[in-house]
Amino acid sequence: MSDAEPDFVDELGTAVLPHHLKRLCERMLDDCTEVMEEKGIDVPTRAGSMMMFLKQNGPASVVDLARALRVSHALIVRNYKPLMKGGYLLEKPDPTDGRKRLLELTEAGVDMAIRARANLDVFQRAFADLFEESGVDLYEALKSINASLDKTSLADRVRTLDS
Repeated sequence: MSDAEPDFVDELGTAVLPHHLKRLCERMLDDCTEVMEEKGIDVPTRAGSMMMFLKQNGPASVVDLARALRVSHALIVRNYKPLMKGGYLLEKPDPTDGRKRLLELTEAGVDMAIRARANLDVFQRAFADLFEESGVDLYEALKSINASLDKTSLADRVRTLDS
């Protein structure tokens, strides 16, 4: 899309903020994926934090991963399936509870998690550069917004303003 074309979502403004955030997230994920592929790190960017968590903490259930990463159960399921197909992750029974399944990195998964983690510093520096240029520390803003939402959800804010 060129800058000359009208942006319908921009015209809607902050009322559709989740859409703006999703677009920004997709753009950043695409760029991160491009760089990681150039470095020979062949894992979905969306799954990097999950792999690094498993490398640091060992096998975990989907529920435990969702809780630790503060994302939905469905997102973990969606992200781990390509890792299993790629040979980076395996599923095994929990020795303490036969009903539960644990996700564990394979040797290839451990290698990719180590290689992904080794690139965190350059990404942090790139984001710092972006934040400085834009005049917005998005990371700190997101932490602050999440803390505010922990106190009062967006749904409750809308209900209050709509009554």
